[in-house]
Amino acid sequence: MADMQSNKQASPRLVSAKGLAKQSGWPISRVLKLKEQRAIPYVVIGKSAYFPEDAIRDFLQANMVEAKGASS
Repeated sequence: MADMQSNKQASPRLVSAKGLAKQSGWPISRVLKLKEQRAIPYVVIGKSAYFPEDAIRDFLQANMVEAKGASS
């Protein structure tokens, strides 16, 4: 039984579109557009969509454009 509990991963904290917009400083329309384009992950519970709290950070990391001359 203890092995089953240790194998469980912590569930990501979910926030509403309004909460994600407030957290990121982006307008809610941008969050909803990213959802519509399936550019950020979300889960539907009932009739509402919820986003992992780190969805914007992950989106930015995945779509970051490096500055010219920046070495990786």
